Amino acid sequence: MTIKFVDTYRNTCITELQTAVGASGRLHIYGGTQPPKGGTAPTPLVSYTTGATLFSTILTGVGTVDIPLNAQAATSGGSGTVATWARLTTSGGAFVADMTVGGSSSFDLSLDNTSIVGPAPGPASTITMTSMTITAMGA
Repeated sequence: MTIKFVDTYRNTCITELQTAVGASGRLHIYGGTQPPKGGTAPTPLVSYTTGATLFSTILTGVGTVDIPLNAQAATSGGSGTVATWARLTTSGGAFVADMTVGGSSSFDLSLDNTSIVGPAPGPASTITMTSMTITAMGA
C-alpha cells in the first residue's frame, strides 16, 4: 500500500529541500553506477549552478526548478557517456540529494538526450537544461 500525504506536507518537503541546497547550489549529472546515498562521486559529466532559490514555484508537492536564473549552458567536463544519475549539493559541495536520470518521466530527472560527450580531443559539449521538476513523495 502506498502512503499518500496532504499537499501542504509535500510542499513543506520541497521547501526543506530548497533550504538545504541554499543559494548557488549545484546539480551534478553523472554516468555509471550510482554510489550509496551521499557516497564518493566520480567526475561529473556536467554541472549546473542553481540560482538564488532552487525552485521558482512549489505547488501540490512539485517544485519547478528556477531555470531562468540558472539557464546558462553548462559545459561538460567528464568523458562521453550516458547520464544515469545526478546529485544536488550546496554551493560548498555538501551532499543534499541523489536522483536517477533517464530519458523519460519514470526517472527523477528526465533529459531529452542522456548521451553527454566531454572534451577529447575537441571542444566540450554545451548542455542546456530547459526544464526540471522535483516531486515530493506521497502523491
